[in-house]
Amino acid sequence: MESLKPDSGNERLQKQYFRVTIIYSDDGASGRIFTNRDKAEKYAARQKKSPVVKKTKIEPFTTDPYEWHKARTKRQDKTNTSK
Repeated sequence: MESLKPDSGNERLQKQYFRVTIIYSDDGASGRIFTNRDKAEKYAARQKKSPVVKKTKIEPFTTDPYEWHKARTKRQDKTNTSK
């Protein structure tokens, strides 16, 4: 059986996301995740217009859906066995 993991060359399983981090003048921070870079850039530009925002940053990242699923399955197993 063929392995469908992303490291086997099947790139469609990896998701591309863009994290927008907003740093406020009081050194607080918040962020938001986008799947579209254009929307992320528009959001960052809109937030930067605010006088309380010191800096915005856009970081691209990918996720491995198998790692996420494995972690989720472990959490569910722990909650089911404790009953």
